Amino acid sequence: MISRRKILACAAIGVLGSANQAFAKSSKPSPVERFDTDHDSTVDLAEAKRAATETFNKLDGDKDGTLDLKELGGRASVRLNSILRQAAACCGF
Repeated sequence: MISRRKILACAAIGVLGSANQAFAKSSKPSPVERFDTDHDSTVDLAEAKRAATETFNKLDGDKDGTLDLKELGGRASVRLNSILRQAAACCGF
């Protein structure tokens, strides 16, 4: 099972790491704009954790504090594996 701490770290890395050209050319708000609740043009740790926690809680259907492959529902993809590898390399997981 994937722990809540790992999911939060990975989601925070994913949120910050996904600010790429796709958002630059899109009319959608950038990740910074979407998660910047205090409108200071940055995403601080508390804002990233809040966004990650909301996503985690939506996915955690049985509310046991972990996500299994069933709850991830296809989200355990190449992208997630890439994020987990980045988190492991960056944060020593």
